[in-house]
Amino acid sequence: MPQLRIFRTLLLVGLPLLSSSAASGQELSSHQNLGLNDVYSIVLQRSEQDQIRNEDLAVAEARYRSSLSSYYPEVFLFGRKTYYDDYDSQDNSQLQSLLQQSQSGSSSSSSSTSSGSSFSRVNDPYQVGAGFRWPIFSGFQTYHESEARQSEKTSALLSKQRFRELLYRDVSEVYFQILEYQKTVQILSEEQQALLARIGELSRRVGIGRSSQGELLAARTEYNNSRVELERIRGLESTSRELLAFLMGIPADGFSLQNTVPLPEQGRLEAYLATVENRKDVLAAEQSVDAARARQDSSEGGYYPNANIEGSYYATQKPDYGRDWGITLSIEIPIFSGGSTYYAVKESDANLRKSKLELQALKRSASYEVRSAYVDFVNSLSRLVLLRNSVQISRSTYLVQLRDYRLGIVSNLEVLNALRNYHASRRELVRMEMLARMNEIRLHVAAGLQSVPDPAPSDGDTAKDPEVTDGEVTKPDKASTVNPSKSENEQSGSEGE
Repeated sequence: MPQLRIFRTLLLVGLPLLSSSAASGQELSSHQNLGLNDVYSIVLQRSEQDQIRNEDLAVAEARYRSSLSSYYPEVFLFGRKTYYDDYDSQDNSQLQSLLQQSQSGSSSSSSSTSSGSSFSRVNDPYQVGAGFRWPIFSGFQTYHESEARQSEKTSALLSKQRFRELLYRDVSEVYFQILEYQKTVQILSEEQQALLARIGELSRRVGIGRSSQGELLAARTEYNNSRVELERIRGLESTSRELLAFLMGIPADGFSLQNTVPLPEQGRLEAYLATVENRKDVLAAEQSVDAARARQDSSEGGYYPNANIEGSYYATQKPDYGRDWGITLSIEIPIFSGGSTYYAVKESDANLRKSKLELQALKRSASYEVRSAYVDFVNSLSRLVLLRNSVQISRSTYLVQLRDYRLGIVSNLEVLNALRNYHASRRELVRMEMLARMNEIRLHVAAGLQSVPDPAPSDGDTAKDPEVTDGEVTKPDKASTVNPSKSENEQSGSEGE
């Protein structure tokens, strides 16, 4: 019996632990071999800045809906009651006689005051009922204000999409940095293995008198320098992993990355420059200009007359005039308001000119960004081709120097230099491969071509214009793209050495 109780206790304690460990193991396995799109999706879900832009879009949507409410009448219930004081007959005898005649001639006359010589007004009147108020013309101010709100809402949506493109660019830079450091660590490890083999060979040659002690010490020095460089690269890798872990909300040792992005190809500059006009931030600036223009028209509407309709239905009233309802049409023509309308128009004119200048500056900046990014991209591709050839030559040089050293033709220093140059070329080739991928993404983002994976629709994405949706963007001909909306399997390609 005691053994059975112990077994039951262990079973009750062990089952939750096993289930929790299985869940944690499943969570860790889900963060292994993450592609660039997977990392971006995780970062986007945890991005407070993206959520802030969603709220900005919700605010713009609410303001737009609020501006539309001015098209509809305002319906309300009302209750009015007025209190008057009494008139003193000694102060105004003429008014006293008029009130007396009015009260005696009315069918629903009120009682007069019996004390003293003063008369009171008609019993304190009141009205209870329902009413409406409808502005039928306001100089088109309502229409232009709703147009401005609509442009602001579209601008907020485009700004959010542009932020996601820039976030994808930033995430890709950290992603490729980590891959570069990982491959560099692998190359340095291979270099150290070659140096250890070199040290072993030199030790045997020193033992038989074929090599000097200085050659052995030089090889050990080279090995220690390689170890120092390896620790430096590992530190940089750890720093980059911590940054990506911070963005994803995952421990730095809880994920691994894979590289399935193919190496890019060179496109035409004109094809990229032709798409700058459709960049999200440029379109957002154009919407801001439209909003400023609509507000200018709205301000000028202050010069026009206003027309309103007001109506009331009286459920009960005292005194009862025999009328149950009434409608009032009012027209107001502005003549003088202290210059408020004039200066409101001046302000809107200045805001419109400011928006146009900001749009012009943004277009110039966008064109420069595309040209600069294109130069960097083309330069990295050119260097990549040369580095591939350099790696092959340096490898052949190292093998030849190693053979000649065993034949006694060259010195150990020349062999070490050849080995160092070979692995340095490999490291530079890896760096250039990752830089070429990063430069391609930078170029596409600068040209407004980089589409990002479509996240789950949020509250702010419910009403979108067809022209500003998060869908695919047409890429220029002959321009290689890193299209994150495709699956990772479709983007798999060969890598350089």
